[in-house]
Amino acid sequence: MRLLCAIAVVALLPAAACSSSGSKSSSSPADAGSDVTSPGDGGGGGEAGEAGEAGPPGGDGGVGYDGSIAAAGFPQVPHNQPDAGIFSALRLVTIVPSNYGTAADETELDSWGDYVVTSSWLSTVVAQYGAPTSGTSGHLSGPAITDATYTEALAVAYVDGVLATDGGAAYAPDGHTVYALYLPPTTTVSDPYCAIHYKLGPTGDAVALIQTCTDPGVTTLQSAMLAAGHELVEALTDTPGGAGYTLDADTLQPPALTPWAFFENTNGTPHSELGDLCAKTRWTENGFVFTRIWSNEAAAAGGDPCAPAVPQPYYNVKTTQSWALAAAGQTVTIPLTGWTTGGTTTDWALEVSEVANSTQSTTSTATLTTPTLTSATSATYAGKTYPTLNAGKTASLAVAVPSTAAHGAWAALELRSEHFDATGQALLDPDVFHAWFVGVYVP
Repeated sequence: MRLLCAIAVVALLPAAACSSSGSKSSSSPADAGSDVTSPGDGGGGGEAGEAGEAGPPGGDGGVGYDGSIAAAGFPQVPHNQPDAGIFSALRLVTIVPSNYGTAADETELDSWGDYVVTSSWLSTVVAQYGAPTSGTSGHLSGPAITDATYTEALAVAYVDGVLATDGGAAYAPDGHTVYALYLPPTTTVSDPYCAIHYKLGPTGDAVALIQTCTDPGVTTLQSAMLAAGHELVEALTDTPGGAGYTLDADTLQPPALTPWAFFENTNGTPHSELGDLCAKTRWTENGFVFTRIWSNEAAAAGGDPCAPAVPQPYYNVKTTQSWALAAAGQTVTIPLTGWTTGGTTTDWALEVSEVANSTQSTTSTATLTTPTLTSATSATYAGKTYPTLNAGKTASLAVAVPSTAAHGAWAALELRSEHFDATGQALLDPDVFHAWFVGVYVP
C-alpha cells in the first residue's frame, strides 16, 4: 500500500564535520532524460503564495532586494580574487605529537602524507582550479599536546616550536607549505569542526589542524585522513583569508546569493569552500581514503558534482528554484523531484533542516522557519520514518514562515538524500549522503 507520508522535521547535525574557514579566511545543468534525470535550469523564486512559479515580488521588494535571484541548481564556486588565494607549489609536512596514538598510527599518517602529494586524487580534484597537482612531503614528531581545546594561536605556536627543534629547520615556511597537525584524541579544535586551516606567518603557508573524529564506515585514523585531505585542498585553493574559491556573502546577499553558500556557515554568515560542498563523500585509492571535492566542471555538466567520479549512480533531489518567495505568516510549498545519473538505486530517505537564517547571531541560533516534507512513499529505519524518493518521483517541501518575519528575512534549507540499513546506520555507496539547498525569502 502506498501511504501519504508527512514528516515533521527534526534539526540535523551540522553538515560539514571537517569543514574549514580560513584564518578568520551559476550555472544550471540541463535535464538528461526521463527516468534518468539531472538537475535542470530553474526559474527564480515564486510570488508569495505561488510556490514554484517564477516572477517578481510585489511591494517594495524588501530590504536591499532588487529582484535578483540566484540561479537554481548546482552553483559555480567563484575565485574571489583571481590573483590571490591559490598555492603555486606544494610541500606537505605531517606533524604528529608524541601522545597521538601508537607508533603504527604515526607511520600510517606519515605514509598518507607521502602518498597524497603524488596521488591521482590530488591531481584530479585541484587541476581545474590552478593549484599544484603534485608536491613533496616531509614529517616531524612533536611534543605531547595536553590542552583540552586547541585554538589557532596554540596551533601556530606549536608548529613554530616544532620547526625550531632539531630537523624542523629543513621544513621552514617558504610560502607553499601546508603543515598538517594531528591532535591527540584528548584534544579538540576550539572551532566547531573536525578540522580547520589557518594562516602561518606572513609567507602564505598554512596549518591544517585535525582532531580525532568519527565518520560512518571508517576508522578514527581514516577519519583523520578524510579531514586532512579536505583541509589540504582548501588550503591550496583558498589561502586563509577567503581570497580563493569560496561561496560567501562578500558581494551578494540572499536571494541573489545561492543558498548553497550556507552549506558551511557560522551563525548565518556563509563561507563554503570546495571541500565543504562535498562533505561526507568517499574515494579510495591505494588503500587510503579521501573525501571527494566539488568540481565546477562536473557541476556545470550536470550529474554528480563531486570529483573524482565514482562508478555508482549519484542520486539526489532537485528544485526548480533556488529561493522561494513567501510573505510573513505564509506556508510556501516547494516541489521536489528525485534524479540519478544512471543505473538504478533503491529508494532513498529524505531529510530537511534549516541551516541558516537572517536572524542568527552569536547570541541567537534559533531557527526561523518550520519545514515539513511530504512524499507518496516512506520507509522506517530503527524506529524513525522518513519520506522516500527515487528517480522521476516527486515530493514536496512545505515551509512555514512566522508572521513576525520582517521584509528581507530569509532561511536556507538543506535537503539530504541518503540510504540507511535496518539499524539506521548510513549505507555508503560510496558517499554518506548527497545534499541539495533551497531557500525561502520574504520580499
